[in-house]
Amino acid sequence: MTSRTGTVGLIALILDHDLKGTPAKPNDDTFTVIGYATRTGITVADNVNQSAQDLTMVDVGSLTVETVDFGSPPSGLPNVAGLIGIDVGDSGTFQVPRAVSDRDDHADAQAVGVTGATTGSPASRTTARRRPAAQSYVLARGQTASTLVASAWLAPPRASR
Repeated sequence: MTSRTGTVGLIALILDHDLKGTPAKPNDDTFTVIGYATRTGITVADNVNQSAQDLTMVDVGSLTVETVDFGSPPSGLPNVAGLIGIDVGDSGTFQVPRAVSDRDDHADAQAVGVTGATTGSPASRTTARRRPAAQSYVLARGQTASTLVASAWLAPPRASR
């Protein structure tokens, strides 16, 4: 792992990998999220390798279901997606390694419950099949409710020709 110097944290998605009885045929495999593991408070010095960074499974009772309300993104941008971030103080922000997306602008994602942490939901809406794609982002911080709200979208800049 390469990281910035300072205090950091790690998060891992724990999956159940079902081979469907066909190990030589990976295209029918399924993955189910069964939990997360974390570690915070790791001090990283410049050019010093880190070792023995065991992660601790998050207790199932600490997991919550978060809903993301994408509000009213700018018109003309058909795709919406978001990541749930968890503020863990000096260790930074964990981006839950599972994007949320929904055509109805709402989505559920299992999020890690970390004591004293707050959640935020960066979200974007982008144009499809255009290069460069127009984008708009919302970074909402300090939210602690079970529904995270992305509001105050900015209109993307107009393409110059």
